[in-house]
Amino acid sequence: MIVCSCTVVTDGHIEEALLEILNQPEAPIPTPGVVFRHLSKKMNCCGCAPLVVSKIYEIMLVLE
Repeated sequence: MIVCSCTVVTDGHIEEALLEILNQPEAPIPTPGVVFRHLSKKMNCCGCAPLVVSKIYEIMLVLE
C-alpha cells in the first residue's frame, strides 16, 4: 500500500527501513524523519506523517 504519494513510499518500504534501522548498533528512535532519511527521501507536504507513525507503531508491535 502506498503510504506517501509524494515520494511513492509504501508500507513495505517502511517495514524494510525500520528493520534495517533497528538492527543498527545504537539504533535511533524510529520517527518518520529517521525512516524517510534512511530511504533517502524527503517528506514534502507531511500529509502522510500520521499514517507513517501508525505504520511504525504497527510494525513495532509485531516485532515485540
